[in-house]
Amino acid sequence: MSAPLLIHLAQNVAVLEQTEYTDPKTGKTKRLKDTGGTWLKVAMAHCNFAQEPDRYSTAGWRALAEAAGTNTDLAQKYSDIFAALGWLTKREPVRSEGGRRGKPANCWEVTLPNLPPKTLDLWQEPAKPKQPAPVQPITEAPSKRSRRSSAPVSLGQVVGSVVQQAQPAAEVVAIPTPQWSAEALVAAERAKQVLLQKGAAEGLTIPKQLMLLGQETEGWEKRYGKQELCPLKQVEQALAAGTCTDSEAVCYLASGRSHLKTLQEFQTSEN
Repeated sequence: MSAPLLIHLAQNVAVLEQTEYTDPKTGKTKRLKDTGGTWLKVAMAHCNFAQEPDRYSTAGWRALAEAAGTNTDLAQKYSDIFAALGWLTKREPVRSEGGRRGKPANCWEVTLPNLPPKTLDLWQEPAKPKQPAPVQPITEAPSKRSRRSSAPVSLGQVVGSVVQQAQPAAEVVAIPTPQWSAEALVAAERAKQVLLQKGAAEGLTIPKQLMLLGQETEGWEKRYGKQELCPLKQVEQALAAGTCTDSEAVCYLASGRSHLKTLQEFQTSEN
């Protein structure tokens, strides 16, 4: 299961359902929103079968149809529509289909619009320029090694150098949002995972899990009542000031009460 793909689908479903496509049988142009919910179930099934980091879905038509609660004809129809829209990209088979005498299985890469990159560009030590060793005449006596005048580099300085040279990742979600700090984005991603796990533990279906996740994440960027800052902004400032821990920030965002209490009120009630 690819949690990032499911989260991306949930956060962008309101935009994706407005997409128009041409019906392969009738030739008429329709919106996905007007065709019922089967298209969304097939899309979720592909995201559920996809694996990280390649985002390949290799489920057969029968498995795809069962996961989407439909028949194989509709599973194949919407997969072909997604391929035409660029949401799925056909790849070379990576395995054989079970029970079909070595027939290659379907292999799709999930390529939904505005997906974040598969891998983050992490810091790498810059390559050192190659310099030829100095040539020293044989008659010249070797010079004494000079003592190091600089102080040893501390671990904090090394970590700071890594952070400064690390390239910022792409936006966590495709929908335009303010530029949050890296700490706030990490807390938000962990909170999303907690919400998905809570939904699964409560026995909610995948569509309901995604619906609730979309509602919660959308509310993190809104102000409620007399709150001067939205929940995510409160988390960002508190993490920067050191007035809350990473765990407290995640619990606050995933509590479902960020629209009722400020972060400070939440910390007080929990303690």
